[in-house]
Amino acid sequence: MHLRVMTYNVRHCRTFWGTVRTEQFAEVIREYNVDIVGMQEMDVNRGRTGHIHQPQRIAEILGMNYAFQPSYREGEVQYGTAILSRLPLKVLDKGRSGKKFGAAEYMRPSINRVEIALDENKILHVVNTHLHWRGGPRKKDVKMILENGWLALRDDKHPMVLLGDFNAGLRGYAYKTLGESVAWGPHEVRTKPLNTWWSLFPCRSLDHIWVFGSVTIEKIFVARSPALRVLSDHLPLIADIVV
Repeated sequence: MHLRVMTYNVRHCRTFWGTVRTEQFAEVIREYNVDIVGMQEMDVNRGRTGHIHQPQRIAEILGMNYAFQPSYREGEVQYGTAILSRLPLKVLDKGRSGKKFGAAEYMRPSINRVEIALDENKILHVVNTHLHWRGGPRKKDVKMILENGWLALRDDKHPMVLLGDFNAGLRGYAYKTLGESVAWGPHEVRTKPLNTWWSLFPCRSLDHIWVFGSVTIEKIFVARSPALRVLSDHLPLIADIVV
């Protein structure tokens, strides 16, 4: 099966001009005809973004299924990562808890996982993560991901896509450590950076899409346009895969 996947740090759908344009980010997904997208820095019921449920709103616009996993929660106010899919999905991380500081609760690392039904007999595991921007906490995020077995099922019988904002380039600890058992598509993907940050003048390769098991990457590219440069501070990374 051919699928198009995207990872996109949307910075709570706030543009460089300071306006919240949730619907415009949905149109980016529609424009590139994406089947599965992992999104980072999404708000739910936060005042700064109009108290809306951003993953739900984008899913409604596109007619997609979604799964949201908070990395921060204080009552009904939440912030975290989301996976949207045209195909049916099953959430694997319901009820995850974190450390509490007063009324707030923080879940590290920021990660959500789903199973996507490709057909009656085949499941694709999708893992979406947003690692910490600081080096020390980011190493802890990587260690927790490996120790908790969140990438344990990654063989031919359990194809997997790992994507997200790793806040690390090709030479970073997170990239090297998590990438040791990755099955790559085109060889050049491993050696050439695909700069997604900073969107105005892309200079760092912080967002990545990896595949495991019986998945291959046919094509991978950074979406670029004048409009995208002033939406988020990241550009979307897109991969055409075969499962």
